[in-house]
Amino acid sequence: MVASPGTSGRPRALRPLNEPIPVEVQSDDSSQPVAVRLHKRWCAVAELRDTWRLDEAWWRQHPISRIYSMVLLENGLHLTLFQDLVAHQWYRQRYA
Repeated sequence: MVASPGTSGRPRALRPLNEPIPVEVQSDDSSQPVAVRLHKRWCAVAELRDTWRLDEAWWRQHPISRIYSMVLLENGLHLTLFQDLVAHQWYRQRYA
């Protein structure tokens, strides 16, 4: 048996897990993120920790082609960002 999480079971109380959040990103000439806009303020990327590319379902109507970047911001916040290469949009990816 699981203890009550203390939240109501109303549908509006639920939120999708791991849904990407659109975010404004400034990038350099090689498309690496250099600053992220959070809460109406720009925050510089202090360190690029890792970068990888994901290409899936290229044969479908809506393929996935992304470049992910794990960054450390100047304020100490760690973020995982990705640039959707199909839609030409940046997103912040949350976990858990």
